[in-house]
Amino acid sequence: MKKYVISILMCIVPVLGTSAQNFIDSLIQVYDHASIEEKRIMDITMTKLENEWKRTQVKEICGIPFGEKKEVALEVLKRKFGKPHFVTEDGIWYQFITYGGINFESVLFYFQSDGKRTYMNSCSFFSRKETNIDKLIVDFNLLVEKLKKYDLSKSEINDYALSGAISPLWDGHFRSMKVEFMSAIILDINKDEENKYFIRLMYGQPQICPFNYVNEEF
Repeated sequence: MKKYVISILMCIVPVLGTSAQNFIDSLIQVYDHASIEEKRIMDITMTKLENEWKRTQVKEICGIPFGEKKEVALEVLKRKFGKPHFVTEDGIWYQFITYGGINFESVLFYFQSDGKRTYMNSCSFFSRKETNIDKLIVDFNLLVEKLKKYDLSKSEINDYALSGAISPLWDGHFRSMKVEFMSAIILDINKDEENKYFIRLMYGQPQICPFNYVNEEF
């Protein structure tokens, strides 16, 4: 019976659905109670999963590793893009830059602080705005192609929304994988309050789920 459970879990875990965390937790629980031979079999598959996740792990953007200090990131960005449009305590904002052959109207690099140092914890790219979505399709498809290495999954309800990739916070071990580490990149075509369309590419979601390098505990 245990071998049957193991085989089922091995097939299901790679599917990163809403209940992926339950499957990962279940697999770990089964592993902890498995025999030496069963653990040997599971180790092979778990290592394959770890390697696959490592292959699609986000580590940097624009030559800046996530977790980098703001002052270091700022100097790199100045050399690459010139003087930023605006710099705040928690962000660096560029306007009208070209990256990867694609023109962006705004690019924002976000940072958090633990009181001792800062950490780059997300980055967002925004295209120009158009009243006709078709005018953005070429750039959108180009981004899909450039991001293919991350194996992004398309939304079931929106043809112009993809997500995936593994967070830089993951330490490379199966046991430490969490669902929040599984959607490090979001690419979509969004619409503003004036019904204008724009492409949005986010590495970490700054307001919702950034890469949190600061652990504040009580």
